[in-house]
Amino acid sequence: MLVKYIDDRQQIYLIEDTRDSHIKALYPQKNIKSTQVLLSDEREKKVTQRDLVKSGLRNLPDWLIVSETRGAEAADMLDAVKTNHSLITTLHAKGAMNIPSRLMSMIRQGNSYSNMSDELIARELIEFLPIGVHLSVTEEEEKGVIRGIKEIVEFTGFDAEHGTIGNYLYKRVNRYNRETNEYRLFEETNPLTDRLLEMVEDSKLYHILPELFLPKVNKTNERMVLV
Repeated sequence: MLVKYIDDRQQIYLIEDTRDSHIKALYPQKNIKSTQVLLSDEREKKVTQRDLVKSGLRNLPDWLIVSETRGAEAADMLDAVKTNHSLITTLHAKGAMNIPSRLMSMIRQGNSYSNMSDELIARELIEFLPIGVHLSVTEEEEKGVIRGIKEIVEFTGFDAEHGTIGNYLYKRVNRYNRETNEYRLFEETNPLTDRLLEMVEDSKLYHILPELFLPKVNKTNERMVLV
């Protein structure tokens, strides 16, 4: 879905474990170079995800898309965004607010970050990777299994006591009503900070931003979702 909004003229370097994203088939008009991790026992020379991240940077892509981040390649990915490459990746975390701490443990596996403090790594993550999205899977009687966005967070700070500090741009939460003995699904939205709005506008993406994320329209909004 995110790839849809990338300018067709920009170069995308895609790294996958297995070729299951089908991005090239979905967007044949886009400039996508697709690569795959090769770790089978039969191969004498294996190609790791970290190898492909480093190779991708030599191709000077506008976008680096890594299907899933698992280890030391996270350090190279942080280096990539610090040199003005845009990044999309996935990882396993409890929620969107936990993404920086998950990335920190993987970034430390890279030699250049092994002795860096949490505060310094977090500061770089917040500056260069300011948005985290958490997807959840739910099962509903009539609709079956549904995968969707549960949280979108703008990371704004970090401290040793509380960890990541952020602004929930979007959040879906179930609330219990004792009178009706029912759970109801609510959606909460908040506007982007001025800093992130400036980044979006400078990237020429302001026109696709929903109005509910704009400060003049929304301070904090909550609505019940009818399902």
